[in-house]
Amino acid sequence: MAEPQNPPYEAKQVANWFLVKARSSGASLSPMQLQKLIFFAVGEAKANGIDLINQKFHAWQYGPVEPSVYHEFKDFGGGAITTFASRWDDSASKFVHFEEPVDSISVPILENIWKVFGEKDGPMLSRITHLAGTPWAKCVEKAGGEEKLKFKTVPIDGDDLREYFNGDQWSKIKSLMMKQH
Repeated sequence: MAEPQNPPYEAKQVANWFLVKARSSGASLSPMQLQKLIFFAVGEAKANGIDLINQKFHAWQYGPVEPSVYHEFKDFGGGAITTFASRWDDSASKFVHFEEPVDSISVPILENIWKVFGEKDGPMLSRITHLAGTPWAKCVEKAGGEEKLKFKTVPIDGDDLREYFNGDQWSKIKSLMMKQH
């Protein structure tokens, strides 16, 4: 058995963690929910000096997106994701599921995000990412508006993530969401 991995992970590994958690909780996730949960987890990790994933989130016209996760699950549209992210394993000559994080650094962050936001629907989570001052909003401003992002994407800066997820606005959002349980 392979030794447990520590961050950073492939974004699809973190996606699988949330998909496993949703299934074990009797819930399902849409691609939009999954993107936002991963985004929040990446931000929380950055605020703690941890690079959770190898990839960067990008500001797309309708919100922050990690492209490899988007392409993995885009066929589900607005519906529930019914599969796990997978990769080709040459040695086994088949597709295998990405193993989800199990380390003591990442799991508490993922658990916290799930506890606070796991029951929220995609549009609610998306509205949170679109608030003024968020890393996505900063990218939109730098690009010259949402319409400008229609034909391009802008990588979201790690310093913007760290600053925002260490800030008062994020703390207030989490507190408000926790009161809604």
